Amino acid sequence: MNIQKTIVAGVLALASVPHGILAAPREEQLSPVWQQIDPAWDKVSQKIVAFVGENKQKLLANLAYAAVAGDLCEGLALDAKAFQSGFDDNFGDAAYKAKSAADLAQYSGKVSMYFGVYVGMLTAVGLQERDSFCGAAKEMQAKGEGRYWTQPTQPASP
Repeated sequence: MNIQKTIVAGVLALASVPHGILAAPREEQLSPVWQQIDPAWDKVSQKIVAFVGENKQKLLANLAYAAVAGDLCEGLALDAKAFQSGFDDNFGDAAYKAKSAADLAQYSGKVSMYFGVYVGMLTAVGLQERDSFCGAAKEMQAKGEGRYWTQPTQPASP
């Protein structure tokens, strides 16, 4: 199965992409650190797609990227309200609400686990390639594409 990379892969491979989904970059475009993580990323992504579908897999990766960049990158701050809304609006949908208590606990646990796996992999990449990782995130924010980060404050008017 050829899983499309989310913005994360594009950010790390190309350093500048619009908000959205990219096709998997060619191996020669991937950084050395991403090349090492890429097989694990693909395997986990396949499991997440099987569990919640491709759209929610992409969202989960984007939420993880926002959280890691908000933590690692100076000048970026996670917008807690938008971030929580990203989870609640998409993973707390009608299908979620229709689950039994036992199924809800299992579902929530798996979503949290997969989010944590993505956070771990992205933290490894972000720490090893902080300049490109954070540079791309800041570029996204400057273009208004970082919906899970707070917007930089505007200078005071004279």
